[in-house]
Amino acid sequence: MLCRLAAEERTFLSEHFRLLEEQREGVSLEQLTDPVLLPHFLEAVKKELGTDSTLAAASQLIKRVGYLVVVPSLYAAAVFGKAIEMDFGRCFLVQHRQGDLWMPQLSLSDSSAMDLGEKERHVRFGLFAQQLFSELAGVIQAVSSTASVPRGMLWENVAVYVYWIYESRLMDESDPSVRQKSQRDFDFILHELPASVFGERVNPLRKFHMEKAAAPGTGEAVRIRQTCCFAYETGKSFCKTCPKKTKKLSL
Repeated sequence: MLCRLAAEERTFLSEHFRLLEEQREGVSLEQLTDPVLLPHFLEAVKKELGTDSTLAAASQLIKRVGYLVVVPSLYAAAVFGKAIEMDFGRCFLVQHRQGDLWMPQLSLSDSSAMDLGEKERHVRFGLFAQQLFSELAGVIQAVSSTASVPRGMLWENVAVYVYWIYESRLMDESDPSVRQKSQRDFDFILHELPASVFGERVNPLRKFHMEKAAAPGTGEAVRIRQTCCFAYETGKSFCKTCPKKTKKLSL
């Protein structure tokens, strides 16, 4: 059943996950698959990040896009019971800086959604997840090809936010039914979404879902990344889950 996000739901997603309440102009996510526009956009991203590395710019672009696409939509599905219409032709990346950081926001052309309901929830969520990740796959394939960046690294940039929203943020919800739905949704994404949805031979979200281990030097339980996102090439320090940092500390 079609529905819309309520005003208070849009406000919450705006305050917590950078999903704008009002429609704003920007570059549509669909345009990021354009072989003519994308190289120019990556040059603009390099300037925003203060780096000469196209690889780092491509990686950080997918980090931002991945967060904006998966976090608010997966949260809304679990907590509000609504699958946001994530047509990439109607999702716009809006430039925004938070202090010294490039932190774009996401604007939707409208607040259309699908009521997941209860009886058919598993089926409806499955259709929503397939569309969401297949759309994202198109952007990842385009960025990978244009910037000569491994798709696996870009998918892991997305995976870290999928893991965070399900393993941390949604597990903090007080409603036990929300936590149960979240776990079922997470299991579906990891174990039931076919690799073809991602345009890959294996489901990349399952591939990177390793057991957490004690980080050298701190003992904190973390999931060490299998690939490096090259954030350090934008003037930032190594991420705490960076495999390069972990390797150095363990020597």
